[in-house]
Amino acid sequence: MGRRNRGGQKEQIGAASDVGLSTVDQLEILQLLYRYGHALDSGDAEGFAELFADDGVFEEPERSVVGHDALVDLVVSHHRVHAAARNSQHWLQSPVITGDGGSAHVEAYVIVFRPSGRAGAEPFVMGSYRDELRRLPGRGWVFQHRVVRRPSTSGESPAALGQS
Repeated sequence: MGRRNRGGQKEQIGAASDVGLSTVDQLEILQLLYRYGHALDSGDAEGFAELFADDGVFEEPERSVVGHDALVDLVVSHHRVHAAARNSQHWLQSPVITGDGGSAHVEAYVIVFRPSGRAGAEPFVMGSYRDELRRLPGRGWVFQHRVVRRPSTSGESPAALGQS
């Protein structure tokens, strides 16, 4: 069974696509992206850190951390400091995945919801992820570098602030 690619040639489902990643690669990468939100929201610090390479980097406007122990501490601290963290939900939207068999790049949007007495839940953080992934023997796809970006609240567009 197959489909036609942009060039009109027949392409096998599950075979490497024009972006260099197989359908299986793309599904495994999506699972990595989804497990990130579940691990962070549930406070599974070890599970969260295992999603990253041993020298993996998590970068956001407030801080940047590198390596397994720092990633574990990040989640533990996040849940200690933010009371609503355990009840929050990270919703990943519109991931665009490119790459080849050993590395990949992902751009995606994220909205974080928290409980709200009147509405049940409300969005309280929005932003985007810019990820560099790699496939490791015996581990599969992991984050090498995740950058969290949030839009400006100053009224200027992200592009004007160099955040596009």
